[in-house]
Amino acid sequence: MQQFEYLFVMELIMIWIFILAVIAGALVYLLRLPKNYQVQRSITIARPVDAVFEHVQDFRLWKAWSPWLLHDNDCLPTLVNPTEVGGSNAWDSAKIGSGKTTHTAIV
Repeated sequence: MQQFEYLFVMELIMIWIFILAVIAGALVYLLRLPKNYQVQRSITIARPVDAVFEHVQDFRLWKAWSPWLLHDNDCLPTLVNPTEVGGSNAWDSAKIGSGKTTHTAIV
């Protein structure tokens, strides 16, 4: 009977060692990931560049096409210099959350 108990305890210890090794491996992997990241997306729009540029540059026109603002009609963005470098579009909404977009360059 004691040998059975000994084997059972050893089996439990091996299972716990395996679980801890998996957790340690996952932590090492996560710690090696980059600390900062940047998200970029692009699409092709079949319209003249000047027409599209005006709608993207001017934060006041985003209400007509932004999927986030179209999703939440109650969201009222706070605009500061909406067509200039340094201008921003900030929002706070229960549906879409809060955030801010800032023009860093207009080219």
